[in-house]
Amino acid sequence: MTETRVDPATDTESSNQLDTVAVTAPPSGVILESTKEQLESASEECEKEAGKAEAAHEELLRVTSLVHRNGYLLETVYKPEDGKWPLRFNYYHLGKRRDFGSSIPFDLNKIKPPLLDDMVRQGVVLLPSRGIPPPAQAVLVDKLIRFIHRYLDIPPFWEKMVAHYILMTWVYDRFTAVPYLRLLSEHGTGKSRFLQVVGALCYKSIICGGSISVSAIFRLTDLWHGTLALDECDFNHSSEWVEVIRLLNCGYMAGLPAVRSESVGRTFIPHAFHVFGPKILAGRHRFADSALESRCLTYTPEERKLRDDVPRQLPGRFWDEALDLRNYLLGWRFENFDALRVDESPLLHLDARLTQIGITLYSITKDEAFREEYLRFLSEFGQEDRAERPQSVVVEAMRDLIAEIEGNRDWYAELSTEPPNFLTVKAVTDRANALIQERGGNQIGPKRVGGILRSMGLKPQRARDGYRFSPDPNCIAQLVEKYVPKPDV
Repeated sequence: MTETRVDPATDTESSNQLDTVAVTAPPSGVILESTKEQLESASEECEKEAGKAEAAHEELLRVTSLVHRNGYLLETVYKPEDGKWPLRFNYYHLGKRRDFGSSIPFDLNKIKPPLLDDMVRQGVVLLPSRGIPPPAQAVLVDKLIRFIHRYLDIPPFWEKMVAHYILMTWVYDRFTAVPYLRLLSEHGTGKSRFLQVVGALCYKSIICGGSISVSAIFRLTDLWHGTLALDECDFNHSSEWVEVIRLLNCGYMAGLPAVRSESVGRTFIPHAFHVFGPKILAGRHRFADSALESRCLTYTPEERKLRDDVPRQLPGRFWDEALDLRNYLLGWRFENFDALRVDESPLLHLDARLTQIGITLYSITKDEAFREEYLRFLSEFGQEDRAERPQSVVVEAMRDLIAEIEGNRDWYAELSTEPPNFLTVKAVTDRANALIQERGGNQIGPKRVGGILRSMGLKPQRARDGYRFSPDPNCIAQLVEKYVPKPDV
């Protein structure tokens, strides 16, 4: 392997942290001993120069993590027992110069972790303390499942799903789109516990309690590029929830920042916030936006008695166990960041959006049995999603209304009149909302139904009894085939 030259003063806040990395790295990707010796020997001089470096802060780049162009993978860790520099980097060398990643014109000696603040001290942001060489992935997944089972009461499939979602968060930046993991339930069914347990293991978790403001959420997500754990009940029925929805609408896809105006003096300046990343959500209601709804892997628990072995209060050892697992997970990120391969072909039979969000966990897992379960889950999820889309219920409503007209031809004959050859937008809206009410969805209005009909090539025209249109049987049959799930699927 060709040696990568690094300035001896790589990081003034991490003089002794490379012991972990030298153990973590496999033979194919180690930090060169010469580099390590240079960094250690320069530590004393770096301490003397730290003040000067801070004075020239405009030349420093402060990041929480970075895939550097020369092959280094940098991750921030938190060591509260180290009073001088509790925030520091763990390094890992990927064994080659990269053709992608950072193109910033900075040397490694000008890259530092963020400054320590109360968000880290108080556990709002959860970090590992060091990278530990992980066991085989199957063993690590089993450790995650046992931790989840110890503190949550969820079905075995969802224990596996949550464990693999946690793994995915540690390499989410290898994907361009990620799903959200959501618990949908009423009060008193463990939403806060779910956020706490899952969030304690995810990559750079940002645990948002009820006292956090939306502006703080935007800034923390932009700074840490981590996993956001959020209870929608903390914002429901408030104007701030609209801002949270905007963050969620942008946050599932890379390169789609949320733009907000920031007050600067007497004027406002637009600012783009990085909001891409995994999200752990808990709520009581489905999203009104069907597109956002389809990006969530949603678990809805059944009402039943909590297992007796699940502690009602989290014991003190919970946080120590979670930290140990985060340290293993950091080691897993180091070793698997470049090894991850994405193949969409096994999911191409699904809807495009399902393939887009589903490929993440499918690529992460090495468990073939879970892959089969996961594909079945995605297929069922896709059928339910299609059934709940506004387009689907509108088409179902038209199909049912036309069937009723056809079934009542004898009645029309007795009245010596022809059955109508049109439908009204109001009739379609009423029938669609009846279907939506049966499924617990959000009602839609005539204006939206009219827009959906026009998008399907139907053209409602104003008449004395409102807007009406003439449905073409062939067109309706094609729409039913496209939008309405088959009963036997």
